[in-house]
Amino acid sequence: MARLTKSRNFERVINAAQQWIQNCLIGDNSVFSSGPLWTPENIAEVHNAFVDHPDEGGDDFSTKLKGQMEPASPSAKRLMAEMVWLLLLFPSNIKASTKRKQVGEMWSMSGEKLGEGQLLLGDDVLAGIGSGGPGFNNHRWREMVFLISLVGDLKKRPADERQKLMSDYEAFIDWISQVPQDGHRQLRHMLRYFCFPDRVERISSNRERWAVLDGFGVAAENETKNWSDRQLDDALLTLRRKLEAEHPGEILDFYDSPLRERWKSEDDAPVRLLAVFVAKASQANLSHGLKNGIWGFKSHAKPEDFEKLKPGDIIILGAGYSGGSPRTPFEEWKGQKLSQLRYARIAGPPFQSVEIEWPDEPNLGESDRYQWRIKFDPESVKTLANVMLNDDTILSPELSNSLRKSGSASGKGYILPGSKFPILETEDNSLSHEAMDETPHRIVAFDDAAVHAGYTAVESAHFHTEKELFDRFVTSLVTKPFLILTGNSGTGKTKLAELFVQWLCQGVTSQFVIVPVGADWTDNRNVLGFVNHLRTTSPIEAGTDMTLPIYQTTRILDLLLDAGRRENEGKPFFLILDEMNLSHVERYFADFLSTMESKESRLLLHREGRSLPRKPDGPCDVPEALMLPRNVFVIGTVNVDETTYMFSPKVLDRANVIEFRVGTDAPAEFLKSGGRSIGEVAHASTGLAEGFLELSLRARSVRGAPLLLVADPDAPPADAEEGIEKCHAAITDLFMLMQKRHQEFAFRTMAEVLRFLAVDYELKPAAEVWNWKGAMDAQILQKILPKLHGSKRKIGALIAALATYCEHANRTDAEVLLMAETKAEAYLAAQDKREKSPMFKESYVKLCEMMEAVRRDQFVSFIQ
Repeated sequence: MARLTKSRNFERVINAAQQWIQNCLIGDNSVFSSGPLWTPENIAEVHNAFVDHPDEGGDDFSTKLKGQMEPASPSAKRLMAEMVWLLLLFPSNIKASTKRKQVGEMWSMSGEKLGEGQLLLGDDVLAGIGSGGPGFNNHRWREMVFLISLVGDLKKRPADERQKLMSDYEAFIDWISQVPQDGHRQLRHMLRYFCFPDRVERISSNRERWAVLDGFGVAAENETKNWSDRQLDDALLTLRRKLEAEHPGEILDFYDSPLRERWKSEDDAPVRLLAVFVAKASQANLSHGLKNGIWGFKSHAKPEDFEKLKPGDIIILGAGYSGGSPRTPFEEWKGQKLSQLRYARIAGPPFQSVEIEWPDEPNLGESDRYQWRIKFDPESVKTLANVMLNDDTILSPELSNSLRKSGSASGKGYILPGSKFPILETEDNSLSHEAMDETPHRIVAFDDAAVHAGYTAVESAHFHTEKELFDRFVTSLVTKPFLILTGNSGTGKTKLAELFVQWLCQGVTSQFVIVPVGADWTDNRNVLGFVNHLRTTSPIEAGTDMTLPIYQTTRILDLLLDAGRRENEGKPFFLILDEMNLSHVERYFADFLSTMESKESRLLLHREGRSLPRKPDGPCDVPEALMLPRNVFVIGTVNVDETTYMFSPKVLDRANVIEFRVGTDAPAEFLKSGGRSIGEVAHASTGLAEGFLELSLRARSVRGAPLLLVADPDAPPADAEEGIEKCHAAITDLFMLMQKRHQEFAFRTMAEVLRFLAVDYELKPAAEVWNWKGAMDAQILQKILPKLHGSKRKIGALIAALATYCEHANRTDAEVLLMAETKAEAYLAAQDKREKSPMFKESYVKLCEMMEAVRRDQFVSFIQ
C-alpha cells in the first residue's frame, strides 16, 4: 500500500504517529517524557491560550505562538510543543532541523530542555510522508485550531470509544466530519493516513486527489471535487488495487513513475522561475513594467541561463523589502517581508534592445542601461501582499533565497526550477501552478471606464437611473456577491439587475437566471431541488435491476452546477431572485446564506451515497453536497407592501441593501420620454465579465484597512490617507453610538464596509479626488442603518443620535459624539431639523424620515 516508495520506507514515521495515537490520544501520556500530559485539563488550557486568544498581528506563526503560550503553565507549554511535533510529522517539505528547532523552542519555554537523543526527533522520523504544500504552512494556525478541537472532542469520550474511533475507518470518518473546522483542513487527511495507512493514500490535498482520479479516467474533476473524503478514499483504493493487479510485484506510488505521469504531466523542459528583487529606487520602473508587460536587466545583471527562458515560464518581482539592505545573511533576510510580490507568465523569449524606455534610463550611462528585456502578459499578473520571507510562509526557502541573492546583486535575475513552485497557493486556494500554465480567458480590467460603459449601455436602452445609484449598485456587487434591492413595486429594481447582467454577460443566458419567489416557498426544495424516488434511471448495471432515483433539479441548482464546472470558473454567474420577501426568506434561503459566509462549507443536497442524475439518461452530476461557487452573485429584489414579509436582521446583515426611490424629476422624465418601452441593452467588451469577477475575488481575498487592493498598506496613496483616517474614525464613532444602546454592528460588518471603501477607491476615475464621504455615506445607508427596526422607546433616541452625527460629522470627534448624546431628544421632538449640507447626506435624509415615522407611528424599520 502507501507505506513505501521506490526510494523511501515510511514505517518509522508511521510507527511514531501510531505510538502517539496509542499513548496520547487513547491514553493521556506524553511523547517525549514520562507521566500524563495529553489530559483534558491541559488541552483546555491550550485551547484558552491559543484558540480563545488569537494573535492577529503580522508576525510569523512561531513568534505569535510563543507569545500566546507565554502566560500558560509549563505543562501546557510542553503539550503545545508535542502538538507542534504532531502537526509537522507528515509534511516532507519542511526540514527536519526546522521541525526540531520549533519543537525544542516551545518545550524550553516550560523551563526544561528536551533530552538528547530523542528517537522521535530523529531525521528518519521527521523526514515526513509527503508535501503539505505551502498552504499547510500558510494556514498552520488553522490546522492547530483544528488539532486542538479534535483532541478536545476526543478526550470527552471514554477510552474504549477512543480506541474504536482510531482503529475503525468508518467510525473515524463519521467522527472527524462532525468536529468543526475552519475550511477543509489538511490535518484530517494526515491523521487519517496515520491511522489507516493500508486504506488511505499519502495525499494531503484534495486538489491532487481530484487530479489523480481525473488523470486515470475514474471520474472528472468537476464531479470529484464534490465528493466526500470517504468517496475519494474508496475510489483511490479501488484504483490502487486495479493498478497493483496490472503491475504485479512493483512498488507503486502516485508520486513516482510510472503513475505520476498519468495525472501530473510535466514538460521535458520544466517551467522555470525568474526571481527578481525590485529596490525602492526602481518603483517607477516597476510601475512602467507592470503597465506595459516588460522588465529590463542591465547587461552585467543578465541572469544565468537567460537564454533558456521561454514563453510559459514565470517571472517573480518582489518589492517593498521591510529591512535595510538585502545584502544580508539568509537568516537575517528571513526575518523580514515584502510588501508586494507579483508574478506573471513570460510571453516571449528574452531579447536585447537599445531603446530608452525606463523612467530612470535618461540618467544612466550607456553601459548601465537596461539592454536585456523580457516580456510578460500584463493581464496574467497576480499580486500577493505582505509576504513573509521565513519558513512560515507560502514561499519555498529556495525562492526566498533567490530573491535575496537578486537584491544583493542589484536586481540580477535568478532562475530556479518551477516544478514545485509554491507561491501559487494562496489564502483562497484559487490558484495553482497548473492554472498558470493554462491559456487564460482574456481578461479586461474592470475599472471606472467599465462602470461608465455599463451605465451608458443601460441608459441607451431607455432605462433611466441615477449615475450615483448605478455606481453604488456595481460597487456593492463587486464587494460582496449578495445584494438586496428594495423599494416600491415598479421602481425598476429587477430591470436594472437584468440589464446590467445582460450587458456584462453579453446576453449569454446560461450565465444568469431570473427566478420569481413564490408564496409557497416554505423550504429549500424550490432552491436546491430534491430526490424524486418516483422517477428512476434504467438499470445502471447489465443483468441487474439496480436503478438510481432522479434528482428533481431547479433553475437555481442548474446555474450553480454550471458555474462550478472547471471551464466556467473564470466567468461570473448571476442569480436574480425577484420578490424575495413574498415568502419567509429564512425558510427557503437559510442554508444558502450560511454557506455564502464560508468559503469551505457545502450545501447538502441528498444522502444517497453517490451522485445522482437530473435526467433518466443524463450524467450523474448532482453530488451529495455542493460547494457554493465563488463566481456566483445573488441579487434579490424586495417589494414593500402589506402582502410581503419583512426580512430579519440576520438576512439584512449579510447583504448590501440599496433602496430604490422615485425622484421628484422622475415623473417629468417619464412623461417627456413618451413612455417608451425599454429596449435591448448593448453588450460589454469581451473579457470585461472576467475582469469583473477577478476584481470581486481580489476584493474578497483581502483583509484589514481599505486600499489593500491598490497599494502597500504601510504606504497608501497620498490622495487617500486622509480618507482612510476619517473613515476609520466614522466607523468607530458609529459603533460607540450604537453600542451604548445595545444595537452595535459586528466585526464582519466593519470588514465589509472597509472592503466597499477599497473597491470604491479602485473604481474611482483616475483624475478625480476620492470622494470618501460619499463612499462612507453609502455604507452607513446600506450596511449599518438597515438593521434598525423597533419601537420609539427602543430605538427612537438612537435614530436621533445617528442623525445628529451624520449632520455634524465634519466637526471634531469629541464634539460630534457630545452633540449626538445631548441633542438626541431634541432632534426626536423637532418637527423639521434638516440641514442643507450634512456630512453624510443620504444617511441623514433617511434617518430624518425614520424619525418622522417613529414620531408618527411609534414604530419604524429601515424598509418601510
